[in-house]
Amino acid sequence: MSDWLESRARVADLVHAYALHIRQGEPARCAELFTPDGSFEVRTWDPRNAATLTTRTRTEGRAAIAGFIGSSTGAVRMFPMIHNLLVTVNGDRAEASSLMIGRPFPEGSEVIGEYADSFRRVDGRWFFTARIYTIARAA
Repeated sequence: MSDWLESRARVADLVHAYALHIRQGEPARCAELFTPDGSFEVRTWDPRNAATLTTRTRTEGRAAIAGFIGSSTGAVRMFPMIHNLLVTVNGDRAEASSLMIGRPFPEGSEVIGEYADSFRRVDGRWFFTARIYTIARAA
């Protein structure tokens, strides 16, 4: 397999591994998928009005990311479903875009949003350097 194809597959696996760890309630394992200086940001916006884009939270570093994810995976377990994953690889860097529909268990409102991800290959292994999740919400 060419390096480009293998890299695309590894990045896609990383995106899906993150979703698996969210579903299984494993925040520390999610954080391990980031570079030590990685960041995770959550935004909201109304797709009908770009001016409504708001950053809700931004965390940096594995410990902070694990803490943030852990604080939001308590009594409710999210079941993320990844769609329309597009990966672009350029050497040891990559970017991806995907849609996520999340269904909380045992109950709650479905969440729809989009991930904008950045990745870096370190010692042959791919990691997130940044994840930005933008939740679509009516203003």
